[in-house]
Amino acid sequence: MPNPTPPDVAARIAAGVDQLDAWFPRNTTPADAEPHEPRALAWGENARRARDQGEALLPVAKSKKRKRSDRVRQMGRVGEAWALYHLPRMTGGTFAKAPTVQRSGYYVSTDTDLVGSLPLSNSPGYRTHIEVKAGCGDMFQLSRISDKERKMLNAARAAREGCILCFVRFPTLDRPVKRADVLAAYLVAWARWVEIERELAYRSETVPYWRGRSFRWGDDVDLLDGCELVRAGRGWALGTSHWLRPLLGEPGEAAF
Repeated sequence: MPNPTPPDVAARIAAGVDQLDAWFPRNTTPADAEPHEPRALAWGENARRARDQGEALLPVAKSKKRKRSDRVRQMGRVGEAWALYHLPRMTGGTFAKAPTVQRSGYYVSTDTDLVGSLPLSNSPGYRTHIEVKAGCGDMFQLSRISDKERKMLNAARAAREGCILCFVRFPTLDRPVKRADVLAAYLVAWARWVEIERELAYRSETVPYWRGRSFRWGDDVDLLDGCELVRAGRGWALGTSHWLRPLLGEPGEAAF
């Protein structure tokens, strides 16, 4: 049996139903109904049902699409926090979130996600820009790197500053994630990623049913050899063959 509704709640529900009855008679729809009126009618039916059953109205749950978009944003924030915590520890560099400015009521980043410096052997304090891409699943859509982000990374490279993509992979989107949930991570020089996109475009022309619009973690991960990050105890470290190791420990080309 449903829980009894307090008299004051039942009275408010009944009053609302009576008002709706005055606006929209039952089982009729106004000929000149506005687009919002069918929603009001549906709400009225729910209110009448609640009154008849002695129940209070419950809040409407978020749609699956809304829940997914919220979790995608949350995953992005966690991935950025993961990078901000671990990258300085594994490279010896210093990084901070890029500053934001307010435009048209929104806060917009003025640079890539993280900006800082790396202690390169031939260029201490080498200014470096890092764009973090967090996600899950079998593919990374190339369109997730926006035109604005590409422009900022290309500008940093033209200025002989470091520019890196940091990929952070999580197991699922079915629940909120934490930093400890990271499955794999990669640091990829922006110049190399541009070449990877060209290789994907070439494969789309030579391999049947291959469109080249996404990076497939199962089929294309060989293109990221030497970019992987590995677990080291409770933290993370550069892989033994990571491209960044020689730059941090031996003289080498500083522009990437």
